[in-house]
Amino acid sequence: SPEWYFNRTEGITKCYRAALLAEPSTGDGTNDFHLYLSGAGGTGKSCFLRNVYDRLAVRRDVLPVWYRVDAPSSEWELVERRVREEVDAAVRARLTDKAKAVLPGHFLNLSGYLTDLLRNLRETGSGVREVVIFIDQLERTFESGDEPDPAKLGEISKEVLELLGSVKYGKGI
Repeated sequence: SPEWYFNRTEGITKCYRAALLAEPSTGDGTNDFHLYLSGAGGTGKSCFLRNVYDRLAVRRDVLPVWYRVDAPSSEWELVERRVREEVDAAVRARLTDKAKAVLPGHFLNLSGYLTDLLRNLRETGSGVREVVIFIDQLERTFESGDEPDPAKLGEISKEVLELLGSVKYGKGI
């Protein structure tokens, strides 16, 4: 993305700059999981987040995972499944022979899966301290055509908030 993305800093609050978002966390376990979402609008959110992803991809202590919602009107269960598939692929690519020991082997909802994954990454000495999930084009889950479906928007919002509320320091991480 450096070839086509201009890393703008002027007028951007420091805590929201790509370089800062890609810096190492404090290492105290409080910031082991990050979730970034983007949607429509044509304002460059996807490009910005892809720039953050690319910066994180070169760090060995971070497992960045990119998922672009690929099916319009997706249900949350499909988003969960696809995020898990992308996480599995990223773990296998990064850890190759250690991947089997790290990946949760049983079905869990996404929050349980990510919590177990973070614990496994830490306990196996994988060197990965942070997992960063990027979900691009999330609006595809609650839009069909030009207008959002309020019921689906409410459902997806509830699921995202529950994910953020359960995958955090002090809850198995």
